Amino acid sequence: MLGYPTLNLFLYDLRAGLGQNEADIEQNRADFKRKLPARFDNALFDQSDNGLFETEYLELLGKDRVIQLSPVPDFPKHDGYYYPVRFNDSYGLLLNCSFAEDQETSDLTWLNTLQKLVADCVGNQKGTLGETWVFSAQLDYLEQSAELATKIYKTLMPDADADENQIGQSDFLGGVIFEFWGYHSPAQVEGKHHVIITFYADKNALDRETEFYSDWMSLLWYRHKITWAYNQSRTVAHKLKQGAVQIQACEQKLRDSTNAQKLGSEQLQTTLNEAWHILSDYATRLDELNDQIHTIEINLGNYQKRLARLAEKSASGLTVLTKFQSLAQEKYCLQVQKDYEGFSPKLRRLENMIGYIRASVAIREETRDRDLVNTAAIWGTGLASGAIVASLTGQLPILTETSSWQNFGVSVGFSISAAILAGLLIKFIIWLRQK
Repeated sequence: MLGYPTLNLFLYDLRAGLGQNEADIEQNRADFKRKLPARFDNALFDQSDNGLFETEYLELLGKDRVIQLSPVPDFPKHDGYYYPVRFNDSYGLLLNCSFAEDQETSDLTWLNTLQKLVADCVGNQKGTLGETWVFSAQLDYLEQSAELATKIYKTLMPDADADENQIGQSDFLGGVIFEFWGYHSPAQVEGKHHVIITFYADKNALDRETEFYSDWMSLLWYRHKITWAYNQSRTVAHKLKQGAVQIQACEQKLRDSTNAQKLGSEQLQTTLNEAWHILSDYATRLDELNDQIHTIEINLGNYQKRLARLAEKSASGLTVLTKFQSLAQEKYCLQVQKDYEGFSPKLRRLENMIGYIRASVAIREETRDRDLVNTAAIWGTGLASGAIVASLTGQLPILTETSSWQNFGVSVGFSISAAILAGLLIKFIIWLRQK
């Protein structure tokens, strides 16, 4: 028999993500409040939530602290409550539900009923950051605990692989704690679930369980922030890979144009605009990846401290929970750091390419402007010279004895010749100065 079987759901939602505005925060709050029953004090919730910019642990229902579960017609006798809190940029919800009577271990149909009740209480909604199912009960014969834990896990997660997903076990309050973590089914590629199962040797230890709920809420929040940040980093890394392909294509286009000597100003400007667009997206993604590194590192440190505190407070080993700590340190943190180091050089290459294009455009514009000035100088001098010659030829004696049309033709001839000769002379002088 299992004495006073209890099923807790620790659920976590994001309150304020990086870059989210007030409208986003309000929407996140509304989504979280939909997981609570309609009878809670909405004004008190908002007042508590808006009272502090940052808070490490804030109960959102004031002195009431919890909302009791309502009776369910034609349902076994039970009790429980909602317990919502806020952790800085996140919300946490503990939904506790217990059967008042002992339950058989041979048939766990009652556990399906209990799980359905808990899921219905939050409208079958998932936590945006993650969630953990925690089952606990008194068990007189702890030597049966391993087999029973596997059976309970399969009941809670019927499509999961219990052998693959069992992390291990350790002692807790004189009893035994088991941890399971994995995908709901082998075909699923995301959305890992997390299950903790604890058996206590006596009623006194079972009664002490509630003393540690706040510790569990914080510990599991740190855990889910780590896994959430790692999952976010995988999405960002995928986008960075796409950006790296765009950078390579842009470089190849510039290289082909350079080799073919087809670097026209318009083409350079088009390539520059394309490179700027890629740079903006790529730099933003790289910053997001760096943010996830900080999130993992900060919450990993907090997880380690909270786990040590929980172990000391309960005088228990809790060694099974250190395996996640090692995983986060050796895989998650290291993987995201390596990704950041691997993607960063691409940003510098893109910046160098943009610098090259901008320099090329500037040189072309300078050359064009200089050519324009030189052309103006050449033809301006030529025209001025031609005008002077034209005015002087009108005074030549030879022209006084000819007709006006003849005078005009001679004058024009002299002026054009003078203009051409003066222009060529200025062009030659400019050429000599530029050598």
